[in-house]
Amino acid sequence: DVWPKLRGAFKNRARSARITASAIAVTFHGALFLRVSLRKQMTTKRLMLRLAKMLAIFALARRMTRKKLRILCYHGAELVDEAAFNPLLFISKSTFEDRMSYLESSSYVVLPLGEALALQADAELPDYPVVLTVDDGWYGTKSVMLPVIERAGFPITLYLSTYYVERQNTVWNVALDYLFWRHNPATGNLKEALAQIGAPAHPKRLERTAAADALAAHIASLATAEERQSAFERVCTVLGHDPASITGNRQFGFVSESEVGELAERGFDIQLHTHRHRLSQSDKQEFVQEVAENRSRIRRMTGSVPVHFCYPSGQYSENQFQWLGDEGIQSATTTELGINGRRQERFALYRILDSNDWDTLQFEYEMSGLGHLVRSTAGWFRSALSNG
Repeated sequence: DVWPKLRGAFKNRARSARITASAIAVTFHGALFLRVSLRKQMTTKRLMLRLAKMLAIFALARRMTRKKLRILCYHGAELVDEAAFNPLLFISKSTFEDRMSYLESSSYVVLPLGEALALQADAELPDYPVVLTVDDGWYGTKSVMLPVIERAGFPITLYLSTYYVERQNTVWNVALDYLFWRHNPATGNLKEALAQIGAPAHPKRLERTAAADALAAHIASLATAEERQSAFERVCTVLGHDPASITGNRQFGFVSESEVGELAERGFDIQLHTHRHRLSQSDKQEFVQEVAENRSRIRRMTGSVPVHFCYPSGQYSENQFQWLGDEGIQSATTTELGINGRRQERFALYRILDSNDWDTLQFEYEMSGLGHLVRSTAGWFRSALSNG
């Protein structure tokens, strides 16, 4: 009597095991198929954005934020392959053209910076206002962006750092990062580069990242721009790259003084970004000196007096607001992501820092104001929970 029962129990258990194994296999293969399918089609975020657009949530957000000011931010334009190297710092011509075409075909109204701020102060902004801004003064601003802007007929502001405009040296720290990205130099080559430029002695087993950091730190410590430029060119040679291939095509150079004048004549509004692309957070005298040097040079190059400001690298502190006001500056932009209501602090204006990595859907998400609403709501909930 016992054995038949045991045999029956084993059969039932084996049947259950087969069913369980089959279920696991089906679930695994289903999950694997779903994972592969999602990888091929879109990320979860992209799926959510597409769904939000299909459900007209983009359109609703646009309507809700139609009186808020969108300030688009760009830096350099790609001349070779810089957008792949740093998509936040450099935008490709095709992406920039797509963005301007999008603005042309949509209901957004592109305004000059000063006019937009004045209209907002008087509560007279049109629906869907946009301001275009470009930071720094890279050569690609003139060679790539200018023709696109002229075709679109849009006003645009260039926040100009004037040091590299005057010196016409390669912006070596960005160019050095680019060389490391492009050529992935071996640690041995970096050690040789350190020795070539007379850097301090370094450990025998120096890691690549540490060697690269030591290289950049040593060049930065050199006393003059000429010494830094010379050291950078020697590093290029050691790493197997012709310095002329970078300096010659102005990949990492700024526009010249005459080109600044040409940009101004052809519609660019040239505004303040400090002289040396640096700003003291605590020393008012140094702060004022940077702004004064920047302003005097822009006035000499363009014949106009700039009154709008952009914080270099987006770094600022609230004590600077009064300093800016004392210098007759009317507004200051940050690199904080967002759009601006009428009550937004004029010396801490949000911008939408466009990226070459964004597709049109991501760009539309930010331009619609939905991204700003999501972040603001999430911030409100975090604050409520922490205070509750």
